Amino acid sequence: MAVKTLKDRCDNCRGADIQRCVAVCPGALMDIDPQTLRAYCRDQAACWDCLACVKACSRGALVPQPPYSVARRSFNLQLEAEKTFRRWYFTEDGEEKPPLIIDIPR
Repeated sequence: MAVKTLKDRCDNCRGADIQRCVAVCPGALMDIDPQTLRAYCRDQAACWDCLACVKACSRGALVPQPPYSVARRSFNLQLEAEKTFRRWYFTEDGEEKPPLIIDIPR
């Protein structure tokens, strides 16, 4: 799985000394682009798929992207974490239909 940065949402944790996604990545793969000041994964192939960065981002700027070979279509995934459940939104790129929503209790 890959992690995509939604550049319009990433605010560099408002200039924090260390950004949340960078701090929590167990593989030390998340970094901040010095030119755009936006988060990115330095090596998508080395990503552990733990989604720690996605969960840590308070702005919802990081979204998991399943590989094309698995999905056969291009999807966007968004995670909404609550105290009692996690809600996943699956939206097919280019489609205007409502997202598939899956709730997973904690």
